Amino acid sequence: MKKKEWNHGLCFRCEHRAKYNETKQQPRCECGSGASVHSCYMFKPVAPLILIQSDKKDKRPFLSMPMVSSRACAIGIAEGKYQCIKQGKGYVPYWIPKE
Repeated sequence: MKKKEWNHGLCFRCEHRAKYNETKQQPRCECGSGASVHSCYMFKPVAPLILIQSDKKDKRPFLSMPMVSSRACAIGIAEGKYQCIKQGKGYVPYWIPKE
């Protein structure tokens, strides 16, 4: 049986699309379109958010399983840098936060 090729769009997981959704500024036409491309020279993984617990009195665990976890609130975007590690035939970009 032939292995199915996995081609998912990059835009929905890209920092440029996230910024477009928040500010309506786009470095490329595709960054602001409703579609998603599967090949891009500007892909950048979405920067993680800095989160806090919304209600300190909530007894549920913070950032636990869905519907069991207490609510989170974003207070900023984490600063840092992106790096890549080789995995099989491809590369995995990951984010290293700045202290």
